[in-house]
Amino acid sequence: MGCSLILTFCKGISNRFINYIPQKVESIINSKIDALPDTFTIDQKNALKTSLSSSKAEIASAINTTIQNDNVKPILDSVQLIPLPEMGFLAESLVNITSLKRTFAIDGNQQTVGGPTDVAVMSKGDGFVWIKRKHYFDKQMNPDYIMKIHESQ
Repeated sequence: MGCSLILTFCKGISNRFINYIPQKVESIINSKIDALPDTFTIDQKNALKTSLSSSKAEIASAINTTIQNDNVKPILDSVQLIPLPEMGFLAESLVNITSLKRTFAIDGNQQTVGGPTDVAVMSKGDGFVWIKRKHYFDKQMNPDYIMKIHESQ
């Protein structure tokens, strides 16, 4: 479920609204056609609905093209240039945004993401590197362990 919020971030709009807009436009067009005066026959009204039904697909296509060009492509292009530490920060931020949304159940889903987050990056040159790591114990109650880590570095 957390992936949907990340897709919303990348697209600039949720899939729910991407699908809603063309359907709503079609519904409005059909209701306007139905409200035409009786000088239009039912066959004429149906012919209008049929000829305008392609508008739904055209609108959906235009929305998707705009999303790709204005949102997704620029994000994907810039991600390639982000240094690894900032990439870790970006990933953590996306997890935190998802956690916030789930905490307040803004979308009606239960909290499935949350709590302290471990962040690591992986590269060919450096391998696996922790950026931020939670401990299973309280660091202040275990100063010997912390001193041991700093001595080994």
